[in-house]
Amino acid sequence: AMDFHSLLPSLPDGEEAPAERLTSITVKRALTPQKGGFLASGFTHTLNPYAGCAFGRTGCPFCYVRESPIGRFGPAAWGSWVLHKVNIAEVLEQELRQPAARHYTVFMASATDPYQPAEARAGLTQGCLAVLQAHPIDWLVVQTRSLLVQRDFDVLAALPFATLNVSIETD
Repeated sequence: AMDFHSLLPSLPDGEEAPAERLTSITVKRALTPQKGGFLASGFTHTLNPYAGCAFGRTGCPFCYVRESPIGRFGPAAWGSWVLHKVNIAEVLEQELRQPAARHYTVFMASATDPYQPAEARAGLTQGCLAVLQAHPIDWLVVQTRSLLVQRDFDVLAALPFATLNVSIETD
């Protein structure tokens, strides 16, 4: 398990977190096998180019991640920090070169939005989509609430195995 507390400095008691604290990390794995939980019934793996969230402390009223261990025990208040997995596309490409990977079903992203505000600059999700173009899988579901996904409509349309799900907030 990753020690999220060591990745970002602590804030003094009572001090508010900045709107978005960004930290770059490297990862050893891009895909997380699904062996249990609600995603295991339809997906073999999850893919999270980021950890954390920068949609603000109030964030999305429907967000289940806020109450998960990463949301409750992360390095700062949920909605105020993001970890950039800077080598995720390279690691994903290595993992998708395995023959069995052709039959993977992947949910992106189970514990964060793949189109965080930082994605406009970092392009980690876009990099993962490029890898998936070169190494097709059985099914990819991309779940987002961000309008930034419009940037990648052409890429997603070129992936016959991709489905885009968009969360729409309502009162």
